[in-house]
Amino acid sequence: MIILRCVLLILIALSTPKLWQAANQVSERQFSKVLLSQAQPSMSEPVQQILMQPFAYWGKGSQFFVFLSRDRRYVLKIPRSSKMNESLLDRITHKTSKKPDVLESLAIAMSSLVSQTAILYVHYGITDSLPCAAIADGMHRRRLVDLNRIPFALQEKKGLMSRALKESGNQDESRRILTSFLDLIASEKASGWMSQDCQFWLNFGYHDGQAWRIDVGSYVPLSPHFSWRRAAKPISRWLQKNDPQLGIWFERELLIREERE
Repeated sequence: MIILRCVLLILIALSTPKLWQAANQVSERQFSKVLLSQAQPSMSEPVQQILMQPFAYWGKGSQFFVFLSRDRRYVLKIPRSSKMNESLLDRITHKTSKKPDVLESLAIAMSSLVSQTAILYVHYGITDSLPCAAIADGMHRRRLVDLNRIPFALQEKKGLMSRALKESGNQDESRRILTSFLDLIASEKASGWMSQDCQFWLNFGYHDGQAWRIDVGSYVPLSPHFSWRRAAKPISRWLQKNDPQLGIWFERELLIREERE
């Protein structure tokens, strides 16, 4: 029995580096090549300058590979081919999907939600004038990627709202953070769009007194059954567990917003 355990430990020790390496290998084959046929906005000179600096692999979400710029001020988000192929198949087969279309969501963010998402540029159409980007994967291997061939979003990096709440020194500051979140939801609602992905821990940022929507791949038309409580549910749950007193204040604020409708 002891020998078997030792063998298992050795196998785990040998395989862990390989598993870690595989998890951090990002090849261009994994990038989506699906583009919309609609007109593509031109790229400004400042955005081109941002893309001239190298970007390093920072992680991946359910929809995007994320790369961080060398100056750590911007993120480059490239849709994963596996997720985009699902959307493409839905369009080809005329299947009605409950999932938001990633490309259409990016186009929406670029055209209507820049002040809510800190989006600087979204590439979703066919072009031939964009620069190549120097991108490194998790193993620090660099390659040049032709940005004309792939959809992507360039976004200012924002700190997480969840971290800002955890590090808040007093109730007044926490209330300002939460009020900025409610103002963000109100702004999105007024635009006629709302994100279906409301994970509090990953998808909301806070910077310079303003809340930001970090997730840009899940926007859909505003539902006629919009609910403030549903939109704020992840934060309400967190407050109930971590700061019940602040949670009581937050629930009152939600009620006030609902009564204004």
